[in-house]
Amino acid sequence: MPGMDQSNVYDVAIIGGGTGGYVAAIRAAQHGKRVVIVEKHLLGGTCLHQGCIPTKSLLESSKLYNRVKQMDEFGIEVNQDSLFFNAAKAFERKKAIVNQLYQGIQYLIKKNKITLLHGHGHLVGKQKHFEIGVENESTGSVQTIFSNHVILATGSRPNIPRGITIDGIKLFTSDEILAHPLRPDHITIIGAGAIGLEFACYFQELGSAVRIVESEDRLAPLEDKEISEQIGSAFDKRGIETMPGYRILIEHMEQMEDGKMLYTLQSTKGETSVHQTDVILFAVGRKNNISALGLSNVGMEDEGAFLQTNAYMETAVPGLYAVGDIAGSYQLAHVATQQALIAADTICGISTLPYQPERVARCTYTHPEIASVGLTEEQAKAAGYKVKIGKFPLHFNGRSLIHGDGEGFIKMIVDEKTDMILGTHMIGQGATELIAMSGFAIFMEGTAWEMGMNVYPHPSLSEIFGEAAMAVSGMAIHS
Repeated sequence: MPGMDQSNVYDVAIIGGGTGGYVAAIRAAQHGKRVVIVEKHLLGGTCLHQGCIPTKSLLESSKLYNRVKQMDEFGIEVNQDSLFFNAAKAFERKKAIVNQLYQGIQYLIKKNKITLLHGHGHLVGKQKHFEIGVENESTGSVQTIFSNHVILATGSRPNIPRGITIDGIKLFTSDEILAHPLRPDHITIIGAGAIGLEFACYFQELGSAVRIVESEDRLAPLEDKEISEQIGSAFDKRGIETMPGYRILIEHMEQMEDGKMLYTLQSTKGETSVHQTDVILFAVGRKNNISALGLSNVGMEDEGAFLQTNAYMETAVPGLYAVGDIAGSYQLAHVATQQALIAADTICGISTLPYQPERVARCTYTHPEIASVGLTEEQAKAAGYKVKIGKFPLHFNGRSLIHGDGEGFIKMIVDEKTDMILGTHMIGQGATELIAMSGFAIFMEGTAWEMGMNVYPHPSLSEIFGEAAMAVSGMAIHS
């Protein structure tokens, strides 16, 4: 093949250096493969630079700020008049955390002798090898490389509704809102999924008035209904205005002379109302980056919003894999990690487990936190299971009260026939850390009886798992 020599032929080429990309690269390199990553921006991708890490850093700052206001309850007297949230310093801390992790990824790439090419990667064709073009967008130069296998890990970007021009001044997506410190008097957030809910908490804790709008009939519409009800109640208690069952009418948005944004909402019943705000954040999902990959050049037709793969992440084109957001499952960094390991091991001939979405923990880092794994009650019943439910409130847990926050509960969904745990849903402090316990139980096909018989340290938040498991049979001790 013209232009092919040993120096530009690889065992595995990965297009995209985000979570899925760099993890796949490291794993393949660990198995002795010659690996190249093609990345046009920064290693670490959205999660590190514009998603998981920066948002959680800011949420940690706002949570601590809000916590200090409650120190009197713990016997610590604080001069409330001197408290001030310095958003600029919080952003400096966020940047330092991101930079430390970014440097760590760069070190791992060098340690594992992985080649890194900067530019836009796309598939040119396939004969004996995949041919990949790498275009350096700053210089306009194009480099050609070849590989036996290709993993696509190009991630996603914020979805922008048709008719909206994001300016980073009045109209934002999560990308722009994380770029600079912002502290509006009032913010309207469109979308009550994980991203919208987390930013609602952050800005409310900073002192901004927050209105969150959701076209579905409840907040966190993908969660168990009882979780949605609880987060709605928690937001109401905190003064966050929630408007489920409404959508924004894009054509009726305008900026007034005083700088305020004027917009119209329409309910599912067709009723309209006019509102004002300082800024609007659009958190209405993400759009996968698959349009410029050259898929047709290797015989793959445009499949729509995501790429179809089998359970080992291989597409219909032999040797071509897809992981992360573009593979159509949950758009979560830990999903990308799991899929990357599966793809790399499969390519290297290592026996591995297939991707199993039912084992994926979903976490929303609101205050209170939301976490879930497995089936909701509605999903389990729709799948034909006859279910038993075990619930336990956090305000009956000693460690929760010691922390000063007994808000929330755990809900366990169990198959009545086998006693196997089908799903667990939590809302409250520590939920995002604790949920992995149920994920492991589902992985091991654990039962409620086994979860109930496990020995939990006291006092600890983990005790709620034992109580919920025993509650399945009506035998919880502390409720």
